[in-house]
Amino acid sequence: MGGDAPRKSRVVLMAGMPGAGKTTLARALVAAGFTRLCPDEEMFRRYGRYGVDFPRGQFRVREAPVLEDVADELRRRVEAGADVVVD
Repeated sequence: MGGDAPRKSRVVLMAGMPGAGKTTLARALVAAGFTRLCPDEEMFRRYGRYGVDFPRGQFRVREAPVLEDVADELRRRVEAGADVVVD
């Protein structure tokens, strides 16, 4: 048997009530070397504010491609051996 086994990625999926400290913890993980992926921030970057910049009732339609893209990015980073936090 030769060589060291590749290091496995660590993935942290954040879930909880608004204001519970998820983003604070995610940012601490970034400081420890994790990459942070945030579907909510990507939604805002692409479309703006729900009910203000895009009509109510379109959230799920617009969210679907964002979640697909975040999942693809997560997959790529894990395959590359990176530690990732999804906030």
